[in-house]
Amino acid sequence: MRQITASRAKTSEGIPIGELSRLTGVNIETIRYYEKIKMLPAPLRTDGGHRVWAKRDAHTCLHPTWEGAGFHSR
Repeated sequence: MRQITASRAKTSEGIPIGELSRLTGVNIETIRYYEKIKMLPAPLRTDGGHRVWAKRDAHTCLHPTWEGAGFHSR
């Protein structure tokens, strides 16, 4: 799989975590927490290790589900 470079991170291929935070109003630390507990999928990373999120993840940040973290309703 081809890695995203920092110069391509702001293209249609992904959104840097700071921009995702601004777009959604969700704190950066909260986004990282959602990733940690698997409410968000692991993001792609730039060559420098920076997170680059898919545009669809903006919706998940605004509407997280417990199913993504392995909890299911009865």
